[in-house]
Amino acid sequence: CRHLSDRLVPEQHPSADSHELRGDIHTFDHCRARVDWFNSFRHLACSEIRAVSLSGDCSFVNEISRFNFGLKEHHQVCVRGRALCSILAVCKVSREEAELELDEVFDSCFRDPAPFGRVPHSKKDAKFAYRDNEN
Repeated sequence: CRHLSDRLVPEQHPSADSHELRGDIHTFDHCRARVDWFNSFRHLACSEIRAVSLSGDCSFVNEISRFNFGLKEHHQVCVRGRALCSILAVCKVSREEAELELDEVFDSCFRDPAPFGRVPHSKKDAKFAYRDNEN
């Protein structure tokens, strides 16, 4: 856990794609919050929300390549949808149960940009977002 912050700096992890960065965010959450992956559905939901939001998975470019884009609160809609898909892929719960848990933690988890100072807008922007957190 001590050296995890080095992995999250794009200059140290230049070939990272959003999937790799999502894994790093999960690792960060595990170290910081002692996430109980197997017994706390809320922990899993929160980490998925943060990983999707901070990894660039819902970036404008990625969303255009999926032919999926909108103007108003699109990032939130994308994060919610992709986090829901991830949760359903790894947990044996109904869609309704997953949506309820996701809704309960969404706002607080979505607003948490750690270890960045803010949500990075692109892979290139991630180093600046990370520096914002250090200042």
